[in-house]
Amino acid sequence: MKPVNYCFKTRNLTFSPLSLRDSDKLHDLWTSERVCESLWGDDIISKEQTKTIINDSKHLFRKEKLGLWSVKLKKNNTLLGFGGFWYLYEPAELQLIFSVEKQYRGYGYGTEIARAIIHFGFKYRAMQVIVGSNSSTNKAPSRVLQKAGMLFNKQITQDGLATIYYNIPKSRWFLDDSLEFDASA
Repeated sequence: MKPVNYCFKTRNLTFSPLSLRDSDKLHDLWTSERVCESLWGDDIISKEQTKTIINDSKHLFRKEKLGLWSVKLKKNNTLLGFGGFWYLYEPAELQLIFSVEKQYRGYGYGTEIARAIIHFGFKYRAMQVIVGSNSSTNKAPSRVLQKAGMLFNKQITQDGLATIYYNIPKSRWFLDDSLEFDASA
């Protein structure tokens, strides 16, 4: 079943499009040291910018049927991170992005998020290649992207930072039917 409202579940997580009710928690996550460097190039974003990103994501869902999701633990509905597709750099390139709150890292949630987003892109958006990148100084996202099945593509300087690119073509992806795409999630 295609997720009509873009909400879905995996074994441990629930995904729903970003909401303003989660803006404070997302702002805390997005301004933490490692996340800030990877996503915003060391710029500290304001709470207003966080709300703008949430609204821009809502617009992206309306326009392109993809965007950013809040990710919560199924067992207790705690927000532990986010993931999705976002336009990065100039010229703008649609990429997979994600992050997990520090206390939830090391439990496989980042890989579960990345795999679910890749699955969504291939199965429901008919994407042919999915790209992800991260700062070369932050090794953890590289490991997650690799565990999710992405392959090293290149390393370049992007916006003044050494950036590592990964990608995965649809032909190398095994569609994971264990994902529970549920329109009522």
